[in-house]
Amino acid sequence: SIAKYGSDYNRSYFGSLLNRFDLMDESIKPLYSGIDNKDFIDKSFQIELDKLGVKYIILHYDLDTELVKTKNAEMFATLLSKEKGIRKNQDFGQIEIYEVENSSKSQLFSLSGSELTYQKINPGKFIIKLNSNYGGVLFFLTKFDERWSAYSQGRKIENHNVLYSYANKWQIPLGVKIVDVVFEPQLRLENALLVSESGVFVIFVSLVLIVFKNKYKNVTSYFRKKGLNK
Repeated sequence: SIAKYGSDYNRSYFGSLLNRFDLMDESIKPLYSGIDNKDFIDKSFQIELDKLGVKYIILHYDLDTELVKTKNAEMFATLLSKEKGIRKNQDFGQIEIYEVENSSKSQLFSLSGSELTYQKINPGKFIIKLNSNYGGVLFFLTKFDERWSAYSQGRKIENHNVLYSYANKWQIPLGVKIVDVVFEPQLRLENALLVSESGVFVIFVSLVLIVFKNKYKNVTSYFRKKGLNK
């Protein structure tokens, strides 16, 4: 199993993994898209994992290999020991944990040719601050979905494409320093809540004004009556 940070487990990568270790059965190959994608495949397993934001590999010795139809853990341990940039971190009895040495591009967000910082507002909204205004390709290592959008000063950045056959990327124009990446359904929900809150506020203010107006009429009527009695 593979432990990732910042992105979803992805079928296209699982196919690449099977292919790399010569475990791909031809009968199931059509089920896995992107396994021959040159944008993703690399001679180095560590670089492939880096592109996916994978941080740890968990090797199970307690699996029934006949039942799950896979090779034994000893074979995978041998393969991993030969890979550069991957080292055994800890073992817990029947489980071994391997750590992948990642670069800055293994982060949830990264920018070609420059550094950035980002803030997670909620699961559907991120604010990215670029350290330069020279633009570049913004990488977002989570499963590609057309409903993810990038905005700069309220203007949508249109060129949203697939990265590494599974993730997201945008070409950021020159001069842009701050990018908002949002999941459109989340944005619509926030806008709906904002409208709803505004409506509640307007209704509240209207009720206050109506109550005040009625009280003012009652007080005015009272003093008029007092004046007439005199």
